[in-house]
Amino acid sequence: MHDSSGAANAGPSVIDPAALLPASGASARYTGSLTTPPCTEGVSWNVFLTPTTLSKAQLDALTGAHPANHRPVQPLHGRTVTAVGAG
Repeated sequence: MHDSSGAANAGPSVIDPAALLPASGASARYTGSLTTPPCTEGVSWNVFLTPTTLSKAQLDALTGAHPANHRPVQPLHGRTVTAVGAG
């Protein structure tokens, strides 16, 4: 495999998904839709209440790999947001 500079690399690194999550499992749950077209409904979202941070370089790398991967915040339209594991 080669990276974007053409240099060879050993392939994907091993990632521990648990290391990416906040220590508190408190989250908010709501029914919504996909964030990218076709923006279809029926998606159950679970959002951690404790934010996880990343550097500008990490954000730039993510944005470069997935351009236009967002949409503006949408109104609730009567949906219920439920706190899960908060306490």
